[in-house]
Amino acid sequence: MSYIKAIVILICCLISFNGFAQKKSFKIGVLIDYSGKTRDVARPYLRGLKDYFTKFNNEHSHPFLVELVIKDTKYNPLLAVKYYKELRDKKVKVIHAWGTASCLKIMNLAKKDKIIVFTASYDEILSSPKKSPYTFFMGASYTDQAIMALKYIKKENPNAKVALIYNSTSFGKSPFFNKRFNTAIKKLKLNVVIKQVIALNSFDSIKEMKKIEAAKADYAIIQETTKATVSILSAAKKIGLKTKLIGLNWAFNENIMRLVQDASDGYMGIPLFAHGNEVQSKGIREIREHIILNKRASVIPSKFVAGWATAMVIVKGVSLSIEKNTSLLNGFESINNFSTDGISTPVSFSPKDHSGLKSIKIYVMKDMKIKTVNNEIYKVD
Repeated sequence: MSYIKAIVILICCLISFNGFAQKKSFKIGVLIDYSGKTRDVARPYLRGLKDYFTKFNNEHSHPFLVELVIKDTKYNPLLAVKYYKELRDKKVKVIHAWGTASCLKIMNLAKKDKIIVFTASYDEILSSPKKSPYTFFMGASYTDQAIMALKYIKKENPNAKVALIYNSTSFGKSPFFNKRFNTAIKKLKLNVVIKQVIALNSFDSIKEMKKIEAAKADYAIIQETTKATVSILSAAKKIGLKTKLIGLNWAFNENIMRLVQDASDGYMGIPLFAHGNEVQSKGIREIREHIILNKRASVIPSKFVAGWATAMVIVKGVSLSIEKNTSLLNGFESINNFSTDGISTPVSFSPKDHSGLKSIKIYVMKDMKIKTVNNEIYKVD
């Protein structure tokens, strides 16, 4: 009997192994800024993407394996388009793209080629199926984030004077220079007193921050990445700026806090994803276990978390298209109330909306820790 059992077990193992071995690879292209102006946030984000896809491939329960094809765009839209076309010609049907200018250049190509482009840019045009039917993104749009920051400001100070800090790239301008943001300003009866440009690679922003001070802004909303934000917070500390600062998602992470130390005290932001120390989140616990298993540093970068969660959603879209025997577009658009295990609020897409998050929390840096400002969840209009 034991001999027969052994044979049965062996056959089952062989069948299982054969099924795993015969899984088809699904190519996913990744256009990322590994060596350009936004590499400070792109590199940990890429690690998050790669690590989740590795975890996915190591699990035997999925119908396909992810094969990544990674290209460094150097934050250059022309390179991004070049690599997009290369991936298209290799029959890659899902591409992750980085950089607002790059994504805006790619979106019409994706429409023509019927390729899903999942973007790390949260420019709201990319979430509009009417304007860009094949682009999706994980977050709330930059404009939605900025409007939610305005709502927070209005509640805290109904007569607040607001400053806008941004860089001159498409990414920098994205939240503020559109009809929806201007309408929100008027509706909330807030006053924008200054619009201040600070370059992405700025290392000394004292001159610019003195202009914010002179404008007597009560709050400033920041659309930058790590380097410029470090410069802004350092300058604010040096001049004793009283203006309260709120960063949108790429301008808020633990690396900023580490670099500026106590100059980060009171700095608020909208990271969109749970912080690495929020161990009450199942998703964060899984990331911590993964990092420990792979003998990584114990600190979990917030942009790593963003990349990990984004990868979760990408494979969900592909999986649904396979399960339902439907197009990739239908697969992604059928994602509804998808749980990232507490890493973010639930993710939903539809034929009318390709932005994933419909609500966010606001966080604050205090005493070298990151925590939520309050228990409120701010919903996208």
